[in-house]
This record gives sequence, structure tokens and C-alpha cells, in this order.
Amino acid sequence: MILCHEITRPFAMNPEFRTKVVYVSNQLLPTQVPLWEKVQHGVGELTILISVSREPNRHWSANFGALNVLVQKTITVASRWRHPLGFSDDNYVHFPLDTYVKLRSCRPDVVISGQLGFRTLMAAAYRVFHPNTRLILFVQMSEHQQRGAGCVRRALRRILLRRADWAIVNSHSGQRVLAALGFPASRTTVSFTSCRLEQFFRLCPERGWNLTRRLVFVGRLVNGKGLMQLLHALDQVVSNHADLRVEMNFVGYGPLSEELPHLAVCKRLRVVVRGPVEESERHEAYQLGRVFVFPSLSDEWGIVVNEAMAAGLPVCGSVYSQAVVELVEPDVTGWKFDPLDTTSTAGALEKMLLAPEERIARMGQAARSRAADLTPEKAGEGILRSIASVL
Repeated sequence: MILCHEITRPFAMNPEFRTKVVYVSNQLLPTQVPLWEKVQHGVGELTILISVSREPNRHWSANFGALNVLVQKTITVASRWRHPLGFSDDNYVHFPLDTYVKLRSCRPDVVISGQLGFRTLMAAAYRVFHPNTRLILFVQMSEHQQRGAGCVRRALRRILLRRADWAIVNSHSGQRVLAALGFPASRTTVSFTSCRLEQFFRLCPERGWNLTRRLVFVGRLVNGKGLMQLLHALDQVVSNHADLRVEMNFVGYGPLSEELPHLAVCKRLRVVVRGPVEESERHEAYQLGRVFVFPSLSDEWGIVVNEAMAAGLPVCGSVYSQAVVELVEPDVTGWKFDPLDTTSTAGALEKMLLAPEERIARMGQAARSRAADLTPEKAGEGILRSIASVL
């Protein structure tokens, strides 16, 4: 197993291996562009095939920089993804029909395919008929997120994994998912999800915690983020401590935006929905709070945790976010809780809210130090190492 987040020296592909690489995915998030620019600089040629430029429930602008990105001929089926816990969210299943044709046109040495669906099936078929091509699977999932996966889906995944030469996952939980399907850890790279953090490191967290505990959440305002459970627990904790004044700021968009401000009963808990921010101004949202709260019910990562820690904020987060599991050290860089357990949630919130400002500042500095290694360059080195391994 390769842990790319532990790499301490730069890595570059051997000049003799000027490889042609194709990355196939559903979409390319703005935060992923620097990662693939790093990969592009380390290989001979990189082509990125995406099913759609942006899924309908996303509000960011598609900007691919200098990357060679092609949008495929795709049939998209909209549905509702339902987690066994009972919450649901928008889901889009893409069938990029020309994947095999595009790969045959590009004639890559290495294909990197995102997730384990239709596009990977096409990539695996290309691998079968072009045995000199290597297939790497880029899998972003967690054990909790995959609860409820049926027998047919697991059987298909086992077949696809047998055709893969290597796998890249973004958490140790993802590695365990693949191991349970029979894929060896010795051919797996664990590469934590990363993004550009320079703007976040330049922020100076505001003081005043001892007067009003200002908290912030950044993300989509949907049921899957556990926001309603958070507010119920937060309202209970504030009600039990007569000297606490708390301001909970929500930055984002979603169907809960109008409902959230009315959930608090205690007068000393102020709930503010700030609405979405432009991508260029995203870093400023973290100045609305001194602690970042992330109560997600299911996240294969949670890039906002990276951003909050780089901004110097301790994180009070859910154990169902792999970013929280991997990055947050209890009582050092933040607090962890189970959002499905009211006692666990209230306990973590109480410890966080009763902490003095000096301790919050010290934990914020530790969080910032932890985030310093989470760069697209390090993650890109992990991908380049994976490419070198299969060659």
C-alpha cells in the first residue's frame, strides 16, 4: 500500500516514461483542477473525459484551466439516492456512450477511471482488448456510505476490480471497501482528497469567542448533512448553560435554507443562513465562525474540513465524514461525534462550547499545521507513483 500523504520528497516520472494517460469521470470539480494539472506536468499527455460539465444540483462554474477536457456523449438518469439511514439526496447516473470509442481514439498507455460504474465497465472492456494498456481505478467511497449496496452491485464491482491493475482511494475506509471485495492493499494508493489552500492559510481567525461562540458550516443545506440533528442538539446544550451565547452560521444553498432559522427554541442561540458564496470568495466564509461544525450523515470525504483547518478553525465533526476521521485528532485539532447519537453529539458540542478562547486558538493553530500537507501536489505525486507502478 502506498500512502501518498506521507511522501516527504518530490516525485517525478522517469523521463523515459512519457505516457499517454486518460482520466474518465462524471465531472471535474473546480477543486480537482490543480491535482490533475500536477499529473499533466508529470506525464507525456493527459486527456480528461467527463460525462457532464456540471451536474444540475451544483452551483459552481466549470473552469478547467489548461487541462484537455472533453465532454462525452452521455445519457443521464436523474433519481433519488436513498441511504439505509432514511435520508435521500439528488443522484445522477451517467452513461457515457462513447467511452470505448474515445479511448480507442486516444490510445492511452494508462486509463484512470472514476468509481465503479458504467464508465469503468467500458474502460475495463478496453483493457481486455488492449492488453498493453493499464487500468487504474480512482475510487472515492467509504464503508458507511456503501451500506445497503446490493449483491448485484457488489458482484459487478468484484468483476471490475479483477480487471484493474491498481486502485487509488481517498481514505483508509475506502481501502477497506476494496479489500472486502478482494482487491489487495499492496496495489492500493491512499491519497487524501486535497485542494488549493493558500487563500485559507492567509486568513486570521477573529477573537471574541468568550463573548459569543460563533460557529460556521459551509456546504449544501440538505438532509444528508445532518443539519437538523445538529440544531436540535445545539439548542439543548445552549439551553442547559445560561451563560452561553451562540451564533450558528450556515453558508450554502439547498432545500433547508428557509427551515433552519426557525428550528432554534433558545433565545441565546442565533441561527443565520448566509446563502451561497462565489468560488473566488469561498475562503471568506470561514471568517464567520471560530469553530467549524460538520455534522454529515454520510460523506466519502468533505473538502470543507480541509479548508476549515487551513483557515485555522478547529473542527467539531461527524464520524461519518472521512475527512473528520482521517484529519481530526480529538482535543487537539477538534472533536468527533456520532450525529445519530444525541448523547455523543451533545457531549462533543458541550466540550467545544465550554472551551476557553485560548484553547480554541491553540487547537486552531494545530488544525492549520495538520492541513499544511494536504496539497494537490502531494496528491498528484501519489497518482504519478501509481502510474509508474503499473508501467
